[in-house]
Amino acid sequence: MLKKRPKTFTDCLLLARKKFDSYFAHNILQLLYTYPLTHKTKDGLSFWTLPKRAPNQLVFDKKNELHVQFITSFACLWARIWNVKIEF
Repeated sequence: MLKKRPKTFTDCLLLARKKFDSYFAHNILQLLYTYPLTHKTKDGLSFWTLPKRAPNQLVFDKKNELHVQFITSFACLWARIWNVKIEF
């Protein structure tokens, strides 16, 4: 699961930030690398046609409330799982 368990809430926050980048940036870039915007199906149609839409990667923005909520919620979940004191 993890190579080493988080010992502090800061560890949980760092893990949450890494997960944010993994889910919303790295995985999106990998998907777009595998299926670029110009990719065609075997029938010759564009791969990214409705109902599929090409995703956009997110860059973490500390001013974006949803980004911050994801990080704090994820960190709090990991802190509860590993019995780490939650500190803000």
